[in-house]
Amino acid sequence: MTRTLNIHFSSKALETLGQQKKRVVVVKESNEALPDDNAVIAWFTTTPFQEMKITWEEEFYLYGSQTEFQAGAVIEKTSSTDKKVNDKNYLYQFGPKSATFKGESYTQGKAGTIYMKNLFADGDFTLFGLAQKITCSGKNHINPINAVESILNDNIAFTPVEKIRVFLQANVQDAKVLTAISSDPISLNFTGNTEQSIRYDEDKNCFVEE
Repeated sequence: MTRTLNIHFSSKALETLGQQKKRVVVVKESNEALPDDNAVIAWFTTTPFQEMKITWEEEFYLYGSQTEFQAGAVIEKTSSTDKKVNDKNYLYQFGPKSATFKGESYTQGKAGTIYMKNLFADGDFTLFGLAQKITCSGKNHINPINAVESILNDNIAFTPVEKIRVFLQANVQDAKVLTAISSDPISLNFTGNTEQSIRYDEDKNCFVEE
């Protein structure tokens, strides 16, 4: 199912935001707690323009990273699945001999949940999560939406939700760990809702629903 977010800016607002080097930031909500309770991951960032259309699919990819989860870090997907992962009936093993994911049948899963097991013994990969495809201006991006810390033999379950937060911030890029947000985010629930529209309110310096 495709979700669509429409964003509108006035030309006057774009001039001001351009001078401030502000970017649109989209954060995906997660059922799994991040290593830092005060942090969020910038799923997608882009320069604002007058009429924006951002879409995404329920296509998820598992990734492993050697990035240390801390404020300002940009999560690098050191290893990831080549294709989107399946929920419920698959268990994706990471390792043990190579830093790759391999799916096998699984009979105990629940619909909507993606399962993996960390079997990589050398400890270099300590961060795992889901990445999700998002599209803007005809370009596809597959960026992290969440992250958990893991050690050998951990069983990990990810249950993604279709809720996002959108705000404006400078000095930010895709997959960056943020512990401070400089403007009030708008929260949008796309569960059972395929399309929503928001606009930037210059007086309030935040997004509002249209």
